[in-house]
Amino acid sequence: SQAIINNNIIEMGLTAYDSTQCGFYSQSGNSYSAYSLRAIYVYDASDISSNTIYQNQYYDGYAIRCYQYSGQDIDLTIENNHIEIFSQYEWDDNSTAIYTRNSSDYSGTTLIKGNTIEIYNGTNAGIIAGANNNIIDNTISFGERYAQNCGFSQYNADKLRAIDIDDYDHHIIRGNTITNFAEGIEMSNSTDNIVDSNSIHTLSSYTTINGSNYDWSNSNYGIYAVNSDSLFITNNTIKTGSGTLIYQTNGASTIKYNLLETFSGRGIWCENQAGVEFSNNTIVSTYGNGDYGIYVSNLSAPVIKNNIVDNFQNGIYAENTIANYAIQYNDTWSISGDEYSGSALPPLIGNYNSTNNNGDL
Repeated sequence: SQAIINNNIIEMGLTAYDSTQCGFYSQSGNSYSAYSLRAIYVYDASDISSNTIYQNQYYDGYAIRCYQYSGQDIDLTIENNHIEIFSQYEWDDNSTAIYTRNSSDYSGTTLIKGNTIEIYNGTNAGIIAGANNNIIDNTISFGERYAQNCGFSQYNADKLRAIDIDDYDHHIIRGNTITNFAEGIEMSNSTDNIVDSNSIHTLSSYTTINGSNYDWSNSNYGIYAVNSDSLFITNNTIKTGSGTLIYQTNGASTIKYNLLETFSGRGIWCENQAGVEFSNNTIVSTYGNGDYGIYVSNLSAPVIKNNIVDNFQNGIYAENTIANYAIQYNDTWSISGDEYSGSALPPLIGNYNSTNNNGDL
């Protein structure tokens, strides 16, 4: 279609939702379920920019939903939109602000840039993206609406993520600000991705305005990357509650120059023949009861060097059938247990020595 959809104000379900009776009502007063809403739903568009979308729904809806076919391979820009989307219930997995999909052989590029996204209550994600998507400089936040009178539907938060690129390849995720989700970036079964210069702050629990507390600890990750190959994670600031900061398996990953902070979770967790280099990261456990700063296992043998690991129960764990001689020049501070442990440690690692200016011991 090559549609251009710009500078619109779209309101869906705002007047229909009654926050006193906690339901959707028609003008004649009859209750109904406002689900499967789409404020913008388009195929092969070229530009969706500077729109303001307010959407209230029962569950299952999208503020912007796009599909790009191969053939014309039209590039799509989704930029500078302001989106607020409230879902009363969390009964589906894909209710989101921006949702893009494309044909498997689509060779165009989708740019999702500079959008302000606020999702509430049962809405599941900020952005769910197909292949060849660049997700840049967006502000994505989670919160509650109407919870004091109508309750809150986001119980285990197993679907609550800011950005989801599962099962699609070739992304640049850069400069985004993510707050108050259970999971920052979900990127499983995906290859050829750059995650750079993002600010990610996730939670392991959530307390509503009326004092109800919800446990999100089983879903709390900064970046979750199962079966993720050719992955570069650099220059990010990531915080979690009790969850792992970066979890990656089954593929090559380079994790460098990140500031990683958890209240009580694990730092970098890599397993199943994963990892290439983890270097120059600062990894901190705020409360001192995170179990490991870096945990590498199951035939994974990345270079681990020049990292600062601070205030964990244990510093660096490496398990493999052969020694990993590329674990070096790391600084461990305030470690209450083992600074280094695991079957893959090279001989003498963790032994302190000092040298003078001549290099003499």
